[in-house]
Amino acid sequence: IVVTVASIAALGVIIYFALKIDWAKIIGRWFPWTLDKDQGNEQ
Repeated sequence: IVVTVASIAALGVIIYFALKIDWAKIIGRWFPWTLDKDQGNEQ
């Protein structure tokens, strides 16, 4: 029972932060070519 409650709590926290994070900034940092297709091929 304790493990189940802890798992649900962890899942809730992960979902909360996944919704709060600015994904465009993170994706732009790691995969810059996915944001602007008009920019060319510069890194």
